[in-house]
Amino acid sequence: MVSNPEKVLVLCIDRDDDVGVKTGIKGPIIGREKNVEAASKLAMADPSEADANAIFGAIKVYDEMQKELSEDNVMIATVTGNNKSEFLADREILRQMSEITENFRPDMIILVSDGADDERVIPLLSRFSNTISIRRVLVQQSRGMEDAYFLLRRYMEKLFENPKNRAIAFGIPGVVLFLGALFYVLNLQRYFYAGAGLLIGLILLDKAFDISRRIQLTVGYFGGSLGLVSFIGGMSGLTISIILMYNEAIY
Repeated sequence: MVSNPEKVLVLCIDRDDDVGVKTGIKGPIIGREKNVEAASKLAMADPSEADANAIFGAIKVYDEMQKELSEDNVMIATVTGNNKSEFLADREILRQMSEITENFRPDMIILVSDGADDERVIPLLSRFSNTISIRRVLVQQSRGMEDAYFLLRRYMEKLFENPKNRAIAFGIPGVVLFLGALFYVLNLQRYFYAGAGLLIGLILLDKAFDISRRIQLTVGYFGGSLGLVSFIGGMSGLTISIILMYNEAIY
């Protein structure tokens, strides 16, 4: 035993409350026996559930810590969140952590995690202890897939937050769909690929060389404002007019 034992909380986070949804067990789950029971029931309900593996990992860490500290100075707990929203999950985690730390104020929290999502609660845990250690318990094959998923989700969130990126990601497909419908109505389907290629090329050229801003500066003395949408609309009308005149000349 160490001379000045610290209080250590071995913690497992089930942020989307898989334990509650699949077994009916409510958090916080405190104590070794209750965590063994919860992990066993969760594994029986869903053998592929990573949270069961994480709880068993936390139990292993708890057993190891008991060799270093007295039983009164080590606690194991599983905190469950909410599967409806991240806000509700974080609020429930804070509530359960407050309940745990009413009688056991840890000097150190050892977070046993099954992936990147659970580790996002670390800022919340810092309210209850200044020292937080992370132990990852992941199936090797699923680690890369899970991290790739959260990386993709992070990029998608940034895409929706940035108006310029959003305009490119959704504007170009929108232009293609618009042209497809317009050319179909005008019975000009054979010119669809040429028209779509022309407009997409103009959009990319505008992004590369800031053409719309240069045109705005050129016509600024008229007091008008020519944006990218107006530019595309004008070029669309010009393209269609050229095609119609070409058809009349031939037929």
